[in-house]
Amino acid sequence: MSRYLAEKQENLRRAQEAIGQPVLEDGAGRPLLLHLEITTRCNLRCAKCGHSTDPPDSPRIAPRHLQYGIIETFDPFFAAAARVHTFGYGEMFLYGKLQRLVERLKHYECMVDGITNGVLVGQKEVDWLVEYGFDELTFSIDGVEPETMQRLRGVDVEPLWNTLAYLERRKRECGADRPRVIVNFVAQSDNFRELPALVRKLADLDVYFLGVNALMNAERTQPRTEAYDQLYRQFALRNAPRAEVEAALEEARQLAAAAGIGFAAYIDLNAEYSEGRPGLSLVQIVPQANPELANQPRPEKLAPYYCAYPWMSVYVHADTGARVCCYMRGNIGNVTSGEDLQKVWNNGVVTEIRDAVSKGEVHPSCDACVRAGRYQHSFVDLQDIQRVLA
Repeated sequence: MSRYLAEKQENLRRAQEAIGQPVLEDGAGRPLLLHLEITTRCNLRCAKCGHSTDPPDSPRIAPRHLQYGIIETFDPFFAAAARVHTFGYGEMFLYGKLQRLVERLKHYECMVDGITNGVLVGQKEVDWLVEYGFDELTFSIDGVEPETMQRLRGVDVEPLWNTLAYLERRKRECGADRPRVIVNFVAQSDNFRELPALVRKLADLDVYFLGVNALMNAERTQPRTEAYDQLYRQFALRNAPRAEVEAALEEARQLAAAAGIGFAAYIDLNAEYSEGRPGLSLVQIVPQANPELANQPRPEKLAPYYCAYPWMSVYVHADTGARVCCYMRGNIGNVTSGEDLQKVWNNGVVTEIRDAVSKGEVHPSCDACVRAGRYQHSFVDLQDIQRVLA
């Protein structure tokens, strides 16, 4: 970083000073973390995804793109932001202007990351990802056996291995270390035994980090549907013997360590196998996160300023609705321009949320996040941004 580093560092300083203030005065900074849901369209219908289980008229799977004309007005925010996510409830490589967007974000020296199912990532995409220095690309892989990936995701897994191999080779040829490759594995009762074999498969593919999550409790999905309830009842990790699950996780951990792959299982097995509240372990794949945070229960009393997201983060959806973070219920407003983004960042619902958090209270929009413990990672993200801008 050089051209925009000073502006980003100043924005960080302002955010740190502003935490705890419900209203941000003019000039008090802009979001350090921007989350752009560039599309809700997806090319797959994975069994556990809302694209398969939600009713056809559900808002979160309504096919739409975030208009690039809106994104073009965010340049002042990109200049001040440290990190930008380019994914949401769809497949990011279906966004026709993705390459153009990444070029724009890297011009403003943002750290850029995204999540993909990998099906649409070919050599052409790998070439420009490496050329622009896309920072972190997460591949969702739920098995190593062809039949498992076909059953769970409806994809031929062999092209995915070829893509990862080409990405490793292309980075080596260019003397590049980006994009760092992250793999996310959702453990279910019918696939967890393949986790060690997956690590062995990834060992020679220059994978930076492997995160393991459990199939999410049906009570945590929005909207909750009978189709997902049935899926969870049938394939929840808790349906498998706990000793076998622990053995698979430990073997995978040891194999990852030997291969130099970062590893974390974000699964609270005590909660997973609890009779009262199964499946409430935190879903989180940020590689810098401390896995120990994932298993801490919600305290009886929250400390003032227990979450940093209201002072550092904005999530803009493809339908232009804006939230503080992905767990928030409802919107803080609609964003169709940079001017709108400035307004929702300084006025309205966001000030109510900041006021509640500054008092150690829970705003109704934040209840699900607090119950899940997701807010604990706001300071992990803030520390990551501090590291990036140091």
